[in-house]
Amino acid sequence: MEDEESTFQVRIWAIKEHVSRAKAELAKPEEERKRTYSIRWIVEGRPKECTESYATFTGAESRLMELTLAVKKGEAFHVRSGLPMSEYRQEAAAKARAEAEAAAASAKSCLERFIDFMDDKWSSLKPKSRESMIRSLATATVALTTPDGPGAPKSKDLYYVLNKYALNKHNRGLQPPRQHHAAALAWAHKHSLPEAELRKEATIRLIVEALKRQPSSGSKAARNTVKNNRSKMHQVFDYLVEQEVIDLNPLENPKWKRALAAGSGSDDEGKVDRSVVANPVQVEQLITKAGDYPGEGVGQVLQAFFALLYYGLMRPGEALVLREDAIVLPPEPPEGEQETGWATITFKKSNPQPQAQYTDDGKTVEDQGLKHREDGEGRTVLVPPPGVRWLRRHLKTFNISPGGRLFIGRHGGKIDKTTYAAVWRWTRKEAFTAQQHNSLLAKRPYDLRHGGVSLMLNAGVDPALIAEMAGHSIDVLLKIYSKCVDGQQERAIMLVNRVLAYWKLLPPVTEPDVPEPAERLIAALQGKS
Repeated sequence: MEDEESTFQVRIWAIKEHVSRAKAELAKPEEERKRTYSIRWIVEGRPKECTESYATFTGAESRLMELTLAVKKGEAFHVRSGLPMSEYRQEAAAKARAEAEAAAASAKSCLERFIDFMDDKWSSLKPKSRESMIRSLATATVALTTPDGPGAPKSKDLYYVLNKYALNKHNRGLQPPRQHHAAALAWAHKHSLPEAELRKEATIRLIVEALKRQPSSGSKAARNTVKNNRSKMHQVFDYLVEQEVIDLNPLENPKWKRALAAGSGSDDEGKVDRSVVANPVQVEQLITKAGDYPGEGVGQVLQAFFALLYYGLMRPGEALVLREDAIVLPPEPPEGEQETGWATITFKKSNPQPQAQYTDDGKTVEDQGLKHREDGEGRTVLVPPPGVRWLRRHLKTFNISPGGRLFIGRHGGKIDKTTYAAVWRWTRKEAFTAQQHNSLLAKRPYDLRHGGVSLMLNAGVDPALIAEMAGHSIDVLLKIYSKCVDGQQERAIMLVNRVLAYWKLLPPVTEPDVPEPAERLIAALQGKS
C-alpha cells in the first residue's frame, strides 16, 4: 500500500481527566459536572501528537491498553495517521472498499455511456448519420449485454429495441407497444455491462467480433458494413477517452485493426453486380411502362424521375428535389425529328429521406448538401438525347413553373421513396417477362443509376468525367463498377495488334476505327451497333 512510512519510536501519556466547562455545567457542583477522558501519544516523525477522547474512564483505559500492548509487542506505528500498522491497514482497506462500492454505485453501464454519446452528438449529426451511428452502437451494445438468465431476450429483439428506443433520442421516452420488446428494453438497461469492463481486452474482443457480424442473424457482415462499424465505434471510443472512462482508444491498436480487417467479406463485396444493369432498350421500356401506373398520374410524373437516375446518373434523393432552373436544355428539334442535343443539369441539394425516427421533428427533413460534397458545392451532369426527350416532355406536360420543383406529389408535397418504389415494383412486373421479373435486373430504382454509369464506362467515356458526374472518386468508380465494364479485352487485342502490325510482326489490321467516346456513347444510347 502507498504511504506506509512507520516507526517504532512511540511515547504514550497517561489518561487525563477533563471537567466540562460548558455554561450549563458550571452551575453544578464540580463533582457533578460531566467529565471526559483523553489519551495522548507521540509518534516520531509526526508533527502533531495523537489524541483521542472518551466519555468514560473505562473506554479511555481500554484504548490505552491497546496502544500499550502494540508497543510492547514491537508493532510499528504509521507515521501519518499515528495508528498501529495493523489498525491503519484495516482502516485503509475498509476505506478502499467503501470508495469502490460508492464508485460502483455511481458508475454507468456501457449502454448508459453510449446513450450519453448519442445525446451529445445528436444535434451535430444528419439523420442518415444518426441512423448509421445508432446501428453500430446497437451492434456493440448487444455484445456487451449479459445474454443468459431467465427472461433473456433474443438478440434480434435486443438489437431492435436498442436501435428503436434506447439509443434513439427521438424515441427514448416511448414504451415499445409489444410486451416482448418492452421486456427486452428493460433487460438491456439492467444487464448492460458496467463501464469499467471497457478497460479490459476481453471486452474489446467482444465488441470487435460483434462489429464483424450481423447483429440479428450472426452471419458475417459485408466489408463495407464492418468498415462503417469500425469508423463509428472509433468516434465512440474517442468520446470515452475524453470522458476519462478509458485511457486510450483501443481501435488505434494494430491488433484490433487487423482483427476487423480480417475475414470481413470478399473482394467482390460493394461492387455492382452486372446482372442488375439494364440496357438502354430495357430502360426505355421500363420508363415508358411507368406511365401506365394506375394512380392518378403519379406514374407519368415519375417517368422523368426514372430517366434522370439512368441518363443523369443521379441518386433518387438528388432527382426528387431538382428544380427547373437547374436544367439547361439544348434547342428543341423541329417537329417530327429526334432529340440530338445534350442537356446539362447543375444541382447542389439532395433529400435522402431518412426514416422519421432519426429526424428532429419525427416527420420531415430539410434538403441538404450533396453526398461527399461540402455544403453549397454543386455537381454538373450531362444528359444525353433520350433523357432530354423525357425531361422536355415532363416540363411541358406538367407545366413546371420557372424555378419550381420538377416532381410534386398528388397533394402538392414531396414524393417519398415509398411512392416511387411502389411504382417501380409495378412497372417491373408489367414490363418484364416472368424470368426478368424474378431476376436482379433493375430490381431497385437505384439500379438505374448503376446502369447509366455502366453505359458510359462501356462507351469509353473518360472515367474522371464519369466520376465527377456521378459524385464518386475515380478509385471508387472503377472499383465498384469493375464487373460491369464490357469489351475491354477486345479493345486491348485490337490496340496491341495495331502496334505489332506497325512493326510488321502482323499483317495490316483491317478492324474499323474505334469511334470517339461521345460518338460511341450516343450510338449506344440510340441502340446502334
